[in-house]
Amino acid sequence: MNSENSQGRSPRALSPLLLAALTALFLLMFANVSLWRGTLHGLGHDLPGLVVLAIALFLLLTGLIHLLLWRWTAKPVVIFLLLVAAPLAYFMDTYGTYIDTGMVRNAVETDTREVLGLMSWQLLAYFALIGVIPSLLVAWLPLKVSSWPRMALAKLLVFPACLLLSVGLIWSDYQQLSSFGRNNRPLRYLINPVMPLYYTYRYFREQQLANMPMQPLGRDARKGPRLDGAKQGTLVVMVVGETARAADFSLNGYQRDTNPQLARRDVINYPQASSCGTETAVSLPCMFSVYDRDNYDHQKAVHTENLLDVLKHAGITVAWRDNNSGDKGVADRVDYQELWDQKVPGICNGDRCFDDILLHNLQAYLDKHVGQDVFLVLHQEGSHGPSYYLRYPQEFARFKPECKTKKLDQCSHQEIINAYDNTILYTDHVLARVIDLLKQNQSQFNTAMLYMSDHGESTGEGGMYLHGMPYMIAPQTQKHIPYILWLSPAYRQAMSVNESCLRQRSDQPVSQDNLFSTVLGMFDIQTTVYRQNMDFIQPCRGD
Repeated sequence: MNSENSQGRSPRALSPLLLAALTALFLLMFANVSLWRGTLHGLGHDLPGLVVLAIALFLLLTGLIHLLLWRWTAKPVVIFLLLVAAPLAYFMDTYGTYIDTGMVRNAVETDTREVLGLMSWQLLAYFALIGVIPSLLVAWLPLKVSSWPRMALAKLLVFPACLLLSVGLIWSDYQQLSSFGRNNRPLRYLINPVMPLYYTYRYFREQQLANMPMQPLGRDARKGPRLDGAKQGTLVVMVVGETARAADFSLNGYQRDTNPQLARRDVINYPQASSCGTETAVSLPCMFSVYDRDNYDHQKAVHTENLLDVLKHAGITVAWRDNNSGDKGVADRVDYQELWDQKVPGICNGDRCFDDILLHNLQAYLDKHVGQDVFLVLHQEGSHGPSYYLRYPQEFARFKPECKTKKLDQCSHQEIINAYDNTILYTDHVLARVIDLLKQNQSQFNTAMLYMSDHGESTGEGGMYLHGMPYMIAPQTQKHIPYILWLSPAYRQAMSVNESCLRQRSDQPVSQDNLFSTVLGMFDIQTTVYRQNMDFIQPCRGD
């Protein structure tokens, strides 16, 4: 007699339906704590509504899982769901993470350093208790098996029954639950692991378009009369910040003096600036793309030439120096230098470098390009969490006590803020060094600096940490970014820019949508893809 039949008669053997129900119950109880926390907050004291919603979700999840449980797939499917749900539960519970397509893209496109930065014993505990141990139990328990026709018939009966019952339950309290659903739409991102798997599917569906041909952009670009008539080359350095939020910049009114050096360097600060996305994988391609946030599509953007390409078409020397996890495809066709793995004493330690590495040997690079027009991008490590304390040298640990662990739940809110503010203080130092370098090169170039962060950060406000929430529900701390401009006197004269006008207009709202045309305008590039109304410097240029 074969083992399957003996298993089928074992008193301990589980039917596929019972296995599906137990799996659904386990996942809802232990892998969806954040979902129930948010639901309790949204429903208030409506205990009947909570019970109805919980039973309805249990029925739906049971029906969905049962559809996947066939003779040879049952145990692998359940084990897969458990192992996937476990780490997702950790990030949802610990950092308030919401999973959508953008977050999936951010996770897939991250690098080993970022992954290691998120590892912790608590994560391993979640993985063991919610994933590994239940998976071993599922692998050990015998499973009842039936013929294919009987299994197919069971699928045809169980899922519709579960669906009808759940719909009926929700309909019984429709007025209350429909209002709850409309007012708490973000909670759908927390249904673990159903929604994360759905958005993962959507992400990989998008990747099927990855072989689309690159669409040309701005091939008609050429230097305008101001740039051509300049007595020396023009050098614009753009510093792309990482995870810096405007709220913690003293230039924007923050009570702590986090920008002591920039405050002494005549920068023009834009306090009402917003990002295109809430994670690097979206914001970085978006900010350099010709598409604004409302029209941005990731696949369309990465298969269309961007700002760097248009500058290159016009004869500008373009280079990208990176101390982060890469350029996300933005700098694929220009000079690219990866610096985070350098071994420079005093700046680098182990597998990481402080952002001062971005200026290491930079003068030598500039000396080689005297007489040229240069656009140089410096991509910071900035304030990347959760290990904020690793982003700055100890001499910048002004705000204490710091959170000196990546496990933010082990630190007080003030300790987290202290460590984060120290990263902003260090960024202030790096930007001041860039400006000083540009001042030293005024006899060789007309110089300017533009700084903006890719997105902001949550540091525990409302129970949220890090970044990457869906844009429509993300808090302002993840979307409100610092935006700073510095122009040398020689640059202002060569490009006929009125500094007083810029300062008067600096309190107007700007966004990463403005970057594309503003940089083209800073180089006086003439092309059909330049939009004058999106160039926030244009109103302050002379005729």
